[in-house]
Amino acid sequence: MGTPTELKTRSMKEQLLLVECDPLGPGLEALHHTPGVLDAAVFGSSLHAVVANAQVALPGVRAALENRGLKVGRLEQIQPSLEDVFVALTAARESTARGSA
Repeated sequence: MGTPTELKTRSMKEQLLLVECDPLGPGLEALHHTPGVLDAAVFGSSLHAVVANAQVALPGVRAALENRGLKVGRLEQIQPSLEDVFVALTAARESTARGSA
């Protein structure tokens, strides 16, 4: 389907945030209810949040986590990994499959 760089560019139209917070579970729940966050998932000991515009979303993400009493560590835009691309492609395929069923 292409080189790793091509896959990342073509498959991830949105931007990605690295979110380190404690505790992780409530952080993931908070992100699922945060305006501007399109998707969120656990990625190792942190979270990845998919957003349309990282610079616009960053303050809202921080506020949503802190308003729930969560300790926020690193919070920054990152480049997607191949694992992020795989997750995005898999989700898109599942969504298409559900739509045609």
